[in-house]
This record gives sequence, C-alpha cells and structure tokens, in this order.
Amino acid sequence: MSQAPDRGEPRGATEHEQQDPEPTLGAHMLEQILAISAGGLPQAGFVEPADVQALVDVARQLAGRGFALDPVAIELVHAMLRVQFEKAGIDAPTMRSMAEQIAATLCDDPMSRERLEALWLGLSQK
Repeated sequence: MSQAPDRGEPRGATEHEQQDPEPTLGAHMLEQILAISAGGLPQAGFVEPADVQALVDVARQLAGRGFALDPVAIELVHAMLRVQFEKAGIDAPTMRSMAEQIAATLCDDPMSRERLEALWLGLSQK
C-alpha cells in the first residue's frame, strides 16, 4: 500500500482550515467602534459619527450597568440598527426583534462577546 508524500501539512487539515477567514464588514465595523471608543479616529467607510453617538447615548442611558445580553447588548445592537436602517421603513417591533436575535448570536460567540464587553467598557468610561 503506497502512502501520500508528507508535505508538512497537519494531518486532517483542509485548505479551508489552514487559511484565516477574511473579516466581515461587521467585524471591521466592530473593530473600528472599539478603536474609537478607546480614543482612536474613525476610518472612512465603516463608522460614521452618528454610529458612535448612538452607542454613546446607550452608554449614558445604561450608565452603571455591567455588560449583559439584556439590556446592554440588545440596546447597543438596536441603536446601530436604528442608525443604519432608519430610512428603510422597518417597523419598530421588527427592528427590536432583529436586535434581540443579533445580540443573542453575538453573545453566544465567545470572541464577539469579548469584543462587545470591551466596547461596553470603553463606552462606559467616557
């Protein structure tokens, strides 16, 4: 029985597993919001001043609260959705439902939750 030559690749690793995934637009946006909340400057194309202000407003409304899915993560996502989709004609109950589902998904992922917690910490310290 002949064996395939060893090419230095980990056994069982697929091409997909060996490559780092490309960050999504949402990931870029979250990274930029984190940088801005830490005092950085916005980069063109991802975050507008209204996005940051919406998040700052949530931090003021929920001042003193620790990070949690409800209300913090939900309100942060809801604020972003309102800014991004306010002209799209999406009704308030649908927007709220979307915010709850997106926030829950983000909080279920350890890396996303960590980023949201860091965002909340940065916003809370302003």
